[in-house]
Amino acid sequence: MHRIKCSLNRTGCHEKRPAVLLLHGLLASSADFVSARNQSLAFQLVDKGYDVWLGNNRGNTYSRNHIMLDPNEDKSFWNFSFHETGMYDLPAMIDHIIQKSQVSKVTFIGISQGCTSYMVLSSLKPEYNEKILLANLVAPVTTFYPTKSIVLKILTFFNFIVK
Repeated sequence: MHRIKCSLNRTGCHEKRPAVLLLHGLLASSADFVSARNQSLAFQLVDKGYDVWLGNNRGNTYSRNHIMLDPNEDKSFWNFSFHETGMYDLPAMIDHIIQKSQVSKVTFIGISQGCTSYMVLSSLKPEYNEKILLANLVAPVTTFYPTKSIVLKILTFFNFIVK
């Protein structure tokens, strides 16, 4: 995770601020929330007085470390889905934010896959609902249907061969 505690002009760095967690969508990273500098969502939230935390889902540029597995060598590193990110990763992020920011609740903003992880968490670990002040789900992915895309069907076929 990344954290932006104070604005670019360094104001409010030592104040206690409400915490917000931003979690990206599929094939993205926390960098997407800061790419437009002052116009980006993360910096706008900081300027409005939030302690901003930027989550990263497994396997992206910032989230490829593992105690035993090398993502470049071990296929088993990639044996996870939105279920694991919702059951294990997101609760760990929330608990870390609460501990470090010294707050009792976190505002959550998820994009696409980030929303799916949140819905897994909120339904399978309902005790975490008490730790969320507000959940903003942008472009949530809630159901999966067999794809009609030829490209995705071909990719699925090659994934089957690799296994």
